[in-house]
Amino acid sequence: EVGHVTVNGDVIVDPGYPVAESDQVEHRPELPRRHRRRNARPIEVLYLDEHVVAVNKPAGLVVHPTIAGERDTVVSRTAAEVEQRLGRHHRVLVVHRLAQETSGVMVMALSHQAAEHLHRQLRGHLMDRRYLALVVGDVSREVCVERNIGRPRPGARRAALAPGTGGKTAMTTIR
Repeated sequence: EVGHVTVNGDVIVDPGYPVAESDQVEHRPELPRRHRRRNARPIEVLYLDEHVVAVNKPAGLVVHPTIAGERDTVVSRTAAEVEQRLGRHHRVLVVHRLAQETSGVMVMALSHQAAEHLHRQLRGHLMDRRYLALVVGDVSREVCVERNIGRPRPGARRAALAPGTGGKTAMTTIR
């Protein structure tokens, strides 16, 4: 975000900038600091109807505004894209999240009724979520990690909890 990364010799300040396998990426901390332009590029819409929208969230982009005042978000980009395509403003409702540094498909609702329907699908495991990660080390055998996720104390961010301290069960299978 500060202009210390180059891709094929060009300074890049967008942490969600797409790179190809053949691109030359370098970290150059000696370069002067730069700032991203306030007018962010549009988000890629994969599917859109009057009820839901699916977008390709780039890594480095937060889902919704933070206390720090971040305005360039998945929600703001998606709302602008939906308004441009459908011709009127729609409230974009987040039904699941991806971490800031995670890229991937996000499905969001354009009405409270659609949000509730998507929530039911997620709770009932009718909608599947799969993640692909780059791993360093030996993963020659399948490993299953099962931990509870929740707030360790009121007001805290959600995190992995110690066994027997509550929260919701989360399971990750590494193959």
